Amino acid sequence: MFERDLQMMGRDALEALQWRKLRRIVRYAYGNVPAIRRRFKAAGVEPDRVRRPGDFARVPLTTKEDFAENYPLGLLAVPREKLVRLPAPQPPACGDNGCRTRSIAPGQRP
Repeated sequence: MFERDLQMMGRDALEALQWRKLRRIVRYAYGNVPAIRRRFKAAGVEPDRVRRPGDFARVPLTTKEDFAENYPLGLLAVPREKLVRLPAPQPPACGDNGCRTRSIAPGQRP
C-alpha cells in the first residue's frame, strides 16, 4: 500500500522518524528484556543517554551466545502470562557445538 506521507517525506524527516523509532525500541528492550538490560549495564550504556546516531555505536549487539544462554524465556519482551504460545526449544545447531555452521541459500535444499 502506498502511504504518500511516509514514502514521499524528505530525508531529514525520514531520518528523524527512524531515529525516534529506534530510540523507542532500545528503551523498550532495555525495560522489558532482562538479557538485554544486563548487556546494556555491562557495557555501561543507559538507553536515555542514546540521543544521537553517534551514541548508538555504544549500544551492545545481541550475540549468538546471548541467544544460546537466554533463549527462549530470557528474551521475552512481554510478561509470560501474555504469551499465546511458546515455540518448542530447538536442538542445538551444528554451529553451537564447535562444528561449522552451514548456510542455505534461498531455494536451495538442505
